[in-house]
Amino acid sequence: MSDKAWVRNLYGAPVILNEDSGAEVVVSVAGRDAVMKKSDWAALPIWPSGVSVEEAREIHKIVREAAEPLGFRRFEVHYGDDSTGDPGVWVSFLLGPDYPTDSGSINRLDELASAVKTALFESPFNRLPYIRFRQEQTAHG
Repeated sequence: MSDKAWVRNLYGAPVILNEDSGAEVVVSVAGRDAVMKKSDWAALPIWPSGVSVEEAREIHKIVREAAEPLGFRRFEVHYGDDSTGDPGVWVSFLLGPDYPTDSGSINRLDELASAVKTALFESPFNRLPYIRFRQEQTAHG
């Protein structure tokens, strides 16, 4: 099985296998670690991004290390080709519905985007970084 089989898709977000411990697996999704039943993991479709699991793990780590000191822990990372055909990485930071919109808070988002882009440009990966901010979705039902 190729490394790409270890990156799966959950509602459009990549799920990265971190640890296989028998009946359960530890995965990273949306910037958080989670435990899944191995059967649930196996049912997820393989992520069609062309990114290796090592690259996905490293990029996730780079983003986390740049974002956490600034107080941002929730994010999603997506991979693919941009509109010019170059490899890209899209980082979406998930903001709570009450995230303030004053100038200081907007400046913190600019600082975060700059820190993450700098870290990714300085990495050995040849992917253009795209930073997005969106409201975190809540389940209703």
